[in-house]
Amino acid sequence: MRALAAALLTTTLLSVADAGSVAAASTARADWVTRGVQPIGQPIAVGAVVVGYLVRDRRLYARGLRPGDGTVIWEREITPSRQTAGIKILPFRVGDNVAFLEPRPERGPHWARMVIVDAATGRVEQSSQPAIFRSVPESCFGDRAACAMANLHTGGPGAGTGSTSRPAPSHRTT
Repeated sequence: MRALAAALLTTTLLSVADAGSVAAASTARADWVTRGVQPIGQPIAVGAVVVGYLVRDRRLYARGLRPGDGTVIWEREITPSRQTAGIKILPFRVGDNVAFLEPRPERGPHWARMVIVDAATGRVEQSSQPAIFRSVPESCFGDRAACAMANLHTGGPGAGTGSTSRPAPSHRTT
């Protein structure tokens, strides 16, 4: 407990001592700027790509960017499906890939499929069958897969409830 308190105090002191940097950062020149979108949450680094979520024209998207110059490498529409309101949707890393839910409007409102996308290219490596998801993808099976709770059928509350999982392509077993 004493070590934790010392670490917190050290961090706090370093942050306060470096307050001059905050003023400098607010006037620093930007290397690149993205306009016309509203970022959601904190982007993550996956290999040599930065993956983040954004809102544009009232729709959600996942976007892969080259961090050096802000070039958009890929962009895919995403959905929260029917997850509980108030739960943050954030990019989820699985190895050198990222997992999220893509809408399937041809199946009806809230239908989606969980996809595992190569972060470098935006190409879908694996996908689940369409379902109505109750949670966002998260780590399972020792961080070798992404899992999410979903209703696989529309036969009423709880019908077809189960977990959908896909191992990351780099962790396939034969």
